[in-house]
Amino acid sequence: MPLEGRDARGQHTGFSADYLALLQQLLPVPLRLLDTPSWADSLQALHDGRADLLPLVAATPSRRDALIFTRPYLDLPVVVATRDDALSIENAHQLVGRRLGAVRGYAVTELFRQRYPAIELVELNSLAEGIEKVHRGELFGLVDTVAALGQAIARQGYKNVRISGQLDLQLHLAIGVRKDAPQLRDILDQAVAELGPREGPRLYNKWVAVSYRSGVRPVVVLCTALVGVLVTGVFVYRNRRLRQLNLQLVQAHFLLEEKSRELERLSVTDRLTGLYNRLKIEETFDYEWRREKRYQQPLSLILLDLDHFKRVNDTYGHQQGDRVLCAVAAVLRGRARESDLVGRWGGEEYMIICPGTSLDEARFLALSLCRAIAGLDLAPLPPQTASFGVATVHPGDEQGEVFRRADRALYRAKEHGRNCVVAEYE
Repeated sequence: MPLEGRDARGQHTGFSADYLALLQQLLPVPLRLLDTPSWADSLQALHDGRADLLPLVAATPSRRDALIFTRPYLDLPVVVATRDDALSIENAHQLVGRRLGAVRGYAVTELFRQRYPAIELVELNSLAEGIEKVHRGELFGLVDTVAALGQAIARQGYKNVRISGQLDLQLHLAIGVRKDAPQLRDILDQAVAELGPREGPRLYNKWVAVSYRSGVRPVVVLCTALVGVLVTGVFVYRNRRLRQLNLQLVQAHFLLEEKSRELERLSVTDRLTGLYNRLKIEETFDYEWRREKRYQQPLSLILLDLDHFKRVNDTYGHQQGDRVLCAVAAVLRGRARESDLVGRWGGEEYMIICPGTSLDEARFLALSLCRAIAGLDLAPLPPQTASFGVATVHPGDEQGEVFRRADRALYRAKEHGRNCVVAEYE
């Protein structure tokens, strides 16, 4: 194991063992290893007072009930493994509606559920079980750290399972100490601080490299010297040829992944403006709506329509009309917040999904956008304006209701003379 395990003699080995050895040099008391058969038994040992600390553990809400933690000394990215016929995973939105697996009791599992409540997660007994289910198509993907999944995939030997993407989630590994031993935690925390932030990644990189090299089996050739020379020559030639073929396969794989990412991007992007298209808007709203229902966080929509846009096309031609659409898209993209999703709803209509945003906050943003569009210099065209409708999700709403309220608010903005913002309550 790259992180920790037992060698053939039963000795503690891996990244954790090396890090503890460095810590031991800074501690006034010796560290003694207590052998436990499982993670649950390790936690029980702390609860019973038979153990004092866990050397390699991520802080989660449930674990904070029984443990206190040092500062993290290793950050591990969380990734998704899928079959090789799936597209690369660039963000969590792609996983909504898919069945993923994670090992029961692992920190990854708890943190993933907390971060992505709208994604279905099946709890498994082991990574081996998860890789088997992904291989058979029973699960879309398997979630864990890149080191754990990489080694588990190599051990299983399935060629159709690969790591497809990294999530916006990390495990921050630290030392967990019994809650009734804050002085011990402070001593360990000081030792971690003295080792510095680079020591953990350095040792981790060493053990990941050793782990992957250990999968290569040595070939022993017993023959005469002459035959040995001939066999070695053939082996070197074949090995060189295999390296060339492997390099070509890797290059082809990267090209294929680039094409897949490009196709995926095009499938959710409006070709003219470069904004997200209606499909992506609906997909994102579904994800954010589920989050709002689970966490009771505000979620608002801004719907806008360019005023008298048909006159632009009829008078100046569609090329100038396209120029207006792109200029407005640039304003929306530049002035929307990082958490917002901006898309082209259709024709001269645009929509902005605003997670974590109240109705009044969304209305304030819409007013800013309305003024910015009216101030665009589109010469030789006359100034262009837009009308805005703003709505927010209410308890008990069905998904379509907030869209209908935003549309009615937009209609009232048109009735009130255009170039204005109307919220659902106005």
